[in-house]
Amino acid sequence: MKIECEQYSGDSNIKVKKTYIKKCEKCEKEFETINPIKKFCSKECASRKKERYTKTCLICNIEFITPRAEQIYCGTECRIISQGTKLNKQRRRVIKKCELCSKEFESYEYEKRRFCSTKCAGKSPTRPKQEKNRFNNICINCGGEFEVHNYRRDAKFCSTKCHDNFRREVVTCPGCRKDFSVPKWEHRKYCSRECHHKHNTTNVISKTSQIIKEILDERKINNSHEHCLFDNKRKYFIDFWLTDLNVGIEFYGDYWHCNPDVYAPDYYNSKVKLSAEDIWKKDEERIAYIEENYKCDILIIWESETKNLSKLKRKIYAFYKNKKNKKN
Repeated sequence: MKIECEQYSGDSNIKVKKTYIKKCEKCEKEFETINPIKKFCSKECASRKKERYTKTCLICNIEFITPRAEQIYCGTECRIISQGTKLNKQRRRVIKKCELCSKEFESYEYEKRRFCSTKCAGKSPTRPKQEKNRFNNICINCGGEFEVHNYRRDAKFCSTKCHDNFRREVVTCPGCRKDFSVPKWEHRKYCSRECHHKHNTTNVISKTSQIIKEILDERKINNSHEHCLFDNKRKYFIDFWLTDLNVGIEFYGDYWHCNPDVYAPDYYNSKVKLSAEDIWKKDEERIAYIEENYKCDILIIWESETKNLSKLKRKIYAFYKNKKNKKN
């Protein structure tokens, strides 16, 4: 070993440089180096260190040369194919004998199975027996007794059917007098929307709509407030439905429907979040759909028209008389 010292300017700046004389493992020449773990004198000797092995691939049986002694496949394709064969340790199967019924069964090599099935494993005398903690409860819906495990000892119902039936009640519809089942939390009185709108007489009616109703009742015109029209796709509610003539009257508020005599087309209704023009277009499409699909006529009355009762009466009576004459 050689040790060289170099003196630098300054009293304490001393650098010690160690050099080692080693023997090349390949060509056996001596060489000098500062790396204590270096084994070869040059890159040529280092590159020739690795030995080459000639092997035969276990899948395709082709000979190949490799620097790895443990390599058994020629490439990744053959290695992937081997995963589905018995060469894969995890897929290797062996024949075992059941310790209870002595029946032979096939199992993976890595599995520590002793029995051919779970049935035999359950009957095995070597298996520790567990105590079955069961409790008998009484269903609060049907009153029947049922058995539950320890973790369900607080169960109150014997089945999901009893659980659902306990939360429902049978109600008689005041409209059609039919009995129907409904969840208790809904507090329903009528069996359907049709019965509700047909027989419910407690519908809230506005002051302006009350004026139209009084005009119809004055002439003894049969009408239904908030009449429901429905099909498989949509449902519509008409403010007043004249039952004798199969026609309707719609009441439009000046603000909510943006009366054209009051608001400009570009006016934006902040409550509806639409412009006046969009509201008019939406109302027109709704009326057109009702008139086309239900074969009826709709009369539109604006809120501002209720200020002149005599003119409003003439408009309603003229509409009613015209439709009545066409029917006759």
